[in-house]
Amino acid sequence: MRNFMISAMAIALLGTTLVFTACDDEDIKNAPLIQNTTISGSQVGPFTVSATIIDDNGDLKSAELFYKKNDVATFTTVNMTKGENNVYAGVIPAQDQGDIIYYYIKAVNSVDLITYDPANAPTTTYQFDVTGVDYSSIVLNEIWAGGPTDEHKFIELLNTSTEAINISGIYFERNAEGNVGTIPDGTTLAAGAYYILGTKNNTENPNDPSAPYDSSISKGFSAKKSILFKMFSPSGNVIDMFLRGSEDNLDATISDLAPGSYCRIPNGTGGWKVVTNATLRAVNDETGAADIPNE
Repeated sequence: MRNFMISAMAIALLGTTLVFTACDDEDIKNAPLIQNTTISGSQVGPFTVSATIIDDNGDLKSAELFYKKNDVATFTTVNMTKGENNVYAGVIPAQDQGDIIYYYIKAVNSVDLITYDPANAPTTTYQFDVTGVDYSSIVLNEIWAGGPTDEHKFIELLNTSTEAINISGIYFERNAEGNVGTIPDGTTLAAGAYYILGTKNNTENPNDPSAPYDSSISKGFSAKKSILFKMFSPSGNVIDMFLRGSEDNLDATISDLAPGSYCRIPNGTGGWKVVTNATLRAVNDETGAADIPNE
């Protein structure tokens, strides 16, 4: 009887082993795993879609990015390229500002199992808006309202970002007078660079005629007047503004701050101060920096 029980137990263990072996075989045939899907790019593109794709069966048969814009019926297919650590990437080319882009990823492994990301694509997709140029890094940096003549007075813009930005079509309003100037087409401002507007349609730099201002506005400034000056994106969104005095009483005579200059202190990032020295196309000089009185 004892020998029979040992034999039965051995058979049972053998059966269990066979069952476990069958489960291991099933585990090998998992579908690919897609995770950490991200998109990078700025302005109107191109945009890079990246994802980590892992598969138990070795190399993938294919990894594809599908995208379309707006109400287009069909998706465009892009083959994704494998990089380090199983990160695959595909590129969506540059699009038009205002477009809505829909996209998803499809991965097929060596045993023809398929994974979509999002899981029920293409019924559900990822999407993003092509917002166009990011103007948040373009700031009003200095306004020399206290210059000795209208020719000396200027408005300085600064690109505080690390990349060039197309500033074509940015326009300006002074008080309630509507558009007083627009930056010409084809104008790109390099990273960390300054762009100078003269006043009253003047672009001549009296301190250095060989280095004229970049453009101009049609109106002027006074260091003893209340003023509201706004900078707008081409689509009409406010990018930045300067206010001295009250919006309810613009162009009123208040304290005279000439020959001072209104500047951001620290340069490009700080609040508005009045300083002693104007600094055309240079880091703002903090000498004499003081709060700007509104009366």
